[in-house]
Amino acid sequence: MAIERIPKNTLNKNSWAVNTFNFWQNERNKLALDPSFNISVIHPKLEEMTKDELNFALSRFVSEIKKKDGNDYPGQSLYELVMIIQNHLSVMGKSCQFLNDPTFKQLKDTLDCIMKTRSAKGIGTEKRQAMVLSVDDENKFWSRKLIGDFTPQTLLDAQVVLFGINFALRGGQEHRNLRPGQICKKYCEIVGKYYLEYTEDVSKTNSGGLASRKVKRKVTTAFENTDCKERCIVRLYDTYNKLCPSDRPQDVNYLQPAKKITADCWYSTMPVGRNTLMKTVARLCENAGIEGYYTNHSLRATAATRLFADGMDEQLIAEKTGHRSSAIRSYKRTSIEQQFKVSKVLQGRPPKMAKLADFGPGKQSIKEECDEELKCQVEECSNVEIHKENKSSVRYVHFEADLPEGANISLNFDKK
Repeated sequence: MAIERIPKNTLNKNSWAVNTFNFWQNERNKLALDPSFNISVIHPKLEEMTKDELNFALSRFVSEIKKKDGNDYPGQSLYELVMIIQNHLSVMGKSCQFLNDPTFKQLKDTLDCIMKTRSAKGIGTEKRQAMVLSVDDENKFWSRKLIGDFTPQTLLDAQVVLFGINFALRGGQEHRNLRPGQICKKYCEIVGKYYLEYTEDVSKTNSGGLASRKVKRKVTTAFENTDCKERCIVRLYDTYNKLCPSDRPQDVNYLQPAKKITADCWYSTMPVGRNTLMKTVARLCENAGIEGYYTNHSLRATAATRLFADGMDEQLIAEKTGHRSSAIRSYKRTSIEQQFKVSKVLQGRPPKMAKLADFGPGKQSIKEECDEELKCQVEECSNVEIHKENKSSVRYVHFEADLPEGANISLNFDKK
């Protein structure tokens, strides 16, 4: 019964790690039969090993295991294999702390050494992240009619894209778990617009268990797009609901297109599979001719990145994504323009310009007021005119200059 309560994704990871270890053990034991290899046989099954046997076997495992193509695993992958095996043993009722128990010092030292060695070789140092969709990329989806209310499939895909960006949903599983009851259409009198309100059910940061009992569920909104009704999330959601069967299941939101569609019904009562949903963005990008590593998680990263690039406060971004820690920063991808600006700052700003302070009647001219460095710069420029006027309490300065290409002017005003 305990195993049944473990998330399916965790069980899949456990199977991957255990199967990888069992494959290595079998292959090693075959080689051990040949005296020329001078290696020992590892007889016990993983779950039946003592701590000392685990310490030796896992130390050999992380040292010798290779990918199917013969290449080395990245250090991070080896670490995950060891931690997943530890979790598997815990599920089976065998508690082990591989990185904290002194009994496993050999395993810890071996793993640490291999991780450092492979990082130094550049193996696994680049973390593969789902790429962010630019506004132009999204426009390609719309302009090429890959999403929209044109066909059952394009309307379905539009839901995935719009919900993924506007509600910052995670990958395939969170889309697969989405239920109609989590989305409610409301009207805001303050702004005079309809909007959709999404309420989180369960997620990576809110599993609904004891550890999450005090966690506030994410509630976020998406207002109707009155500037471009063809792309309006509220209108498209209404259209989708009207074209679903009257006896639609209430535990899933995304339904498969019907084999025979009618004017009133485009969809069947069968839910779209998790794997099919997970491939939605990758399929759309391929059809739109967009190259790169794009997944459904790109929609979530796109949401955070767009808000970050527009200067939104981190708390507002966290409310949209549902993050409860600094992990949100990994989703805020800097643009090339921001990186260019940082580079310019690091390479040095233009020479400091003199302050234009309180120009009024009886004040000196700009060349007399500025320092020698600015005098030199002004004298090297042509067509420089300075006009000073005293209008009540307002200081007015008009500056015109034709500067050489690449030159900069900085005006700084000090309030007296």
